[in-house]
Amino acid sequence: MPKDGHPGHVYILSVPSKFEDGAAPASLASEAGVKEVDAFYVHPTTNLVTGDGDEHNSTLETEQSCPRIIKCLQHDASCFAGSTRVYAPYYRQATLRNYMAEGAAEIGAFQTAYEDVRAAFEVYLELHNRNPDGSRRPFILAGHSQGAQHVAKLLKEKFCGPQVEAQGGDAAVAAELRSLLVCAYIVGYPVGPSYFAPEGGHSSTTAAPGPTEDTIRAATSATDHTGVYLAWCTVGPGMTSTLAGGKLVSHQLVPQELGVAHSPVTWALADGVAAGKEAHRGAYDVEGGRLLKGLVTAKAAVTGCLLTVAEEETAELQTGVFASFPGDYHRGDYSLFWADIRENMKARVRAYTEKAAHKPIPTKLVAVSKDITSWWTVAAIMAGVVAVVAVVYAKAK
Repeated sequence: MPKDGHPGHVYILSVPSKFEDGAAPASLASEAGVKEVDAFYVHPTTNLVTGDGDEHNSTLETEQSCPRIIKCLQHDASCFAGSTRVYAPYYRQATLRNYMAEGAAEIGAFQTAYEDVRAAFEVYLELHNRNPDGSRRPFILAGHSQGAQHVAKLLKEKFCGPQVEAQGGDAAVAAELRSLLVCAYIVGYPVGPSYFAPEGGHSSTTAAPGPTEDTIRAATSATDHTGVYLAWCTVGPGMTSTLAGGKLVSHQLVPQELGVAHSPVTWALADGVAAGKEAHRGAYDVEGGRLLKGLVTAKAAVTGCLLTVAEEETAELQTGVFASFPGDYHRGDYSLFWADIRENMKARVRAYTEKAAHKPIPTKLVAVSKDITSWWTVAAIMAGVVAVVAVVYAKAK
C-alpha cells in the first residue's frame, strides 16, 4: 500500500504470543508511540542464479515476488520484531553468480545493490525515523551475508567520521548518526576493525586500541557502549572457512583471518571459550514453529571470523533450516541464535535508552543521494522499503 505519497508496501503481520511480550499490535500506527527503537534489516542473497548470462542483479519486480525474502524475514529479521519497528528494503541484489568472479561486471553488481540499500536507508531517515513529537528515533542496523556486506559499507561511508570527511562529507553528520545507532549486527560476512579504521590506522582484530572514537568499533560485552557492531560466521567442528568467506573472491570486506567473531551466547569478543548448551537461549525452527533451547554450544575464534558450534548430530541441526551444507551453518547464522539475539537486542535497547540524549539530525543528512537523479529511480527504490511491524511465524507446536 502507498505510504507518504510513495509506492511502498507495509506488511502488518502477527506474532504468536509465545514469542512476544504482549499482544501482537494491530498496526504500525498503534506501535509508533510504544516501540522506542527501529531496526533496519538487509536480507541476504536470495537470487541463486549462478550460470552464464546477463543477470547480475535482481529487478525490483523479482524482489517483490521472491518467497525466499519473506523466509529471511521470518527466520532472521523476526528476532527484532516485538521490541522494534522493523524496516527491510527490497533492493536490486547482486545474484549469486557475482560471488564466483571478480570482473568489472561483478563489482558493478554489488555497487548497484549497495546504492539501493543506501538510498533506502536515506528514505527511512527522511520518512520513517521520527517520533510523533518530531524527535529522531534510535535504530539498529542488521544484515546477513550480502545484506551484512552492504550494512558494513553503509556504516563505513555514512557513520565513520574520517571516511565521511575523505568523501567531502560532514563528520558532524556522521557523529549524529552514530549517536542514534544502538548497535549493528553484521552477520555471516567477514568484517573486522581494520575495515572501519581510518587509512593507516590500527588493523588489529581486537577492539582495543582499534579504531578511534569517531569510527565504528567491535562490541566487547553484551551491553557495552552503544554504536558498536557484532559479527560472526557459523561453522561446525573442523571447518576452517565458511560459505561467506571460503568461496568469495575480491568482494570480502576483509580477509577471513582479519574478521572478528563474537559469541552470540555470551557476547564475548574472540575469547575462544565455549559456552555450554545450558547457556543457549534457543534456535528458531521457522518451518516447525519451534524454539529449540540448549541446541548448541558456541565458541568464537580468537583469530578470524568463525564461530564454531560443537553440536551433536541432531536431526534439527542438520536440516536445511540451519545448514547451508554439512558443517557450514551460514543459513542459520541468525536462526540458530534467534532467542539469544532477541534478548541481547532488548538489553542493548534498555542500555541505550538509559543513556540517550539526542540532538536533531542536520537536514542535509536526510537528503536523497545526489546520484539518485530521477524521481522514477527514487520511486522504484521506495517501492522496496518494507515496514515489517512484526514477522509471521508458524504457530508454535
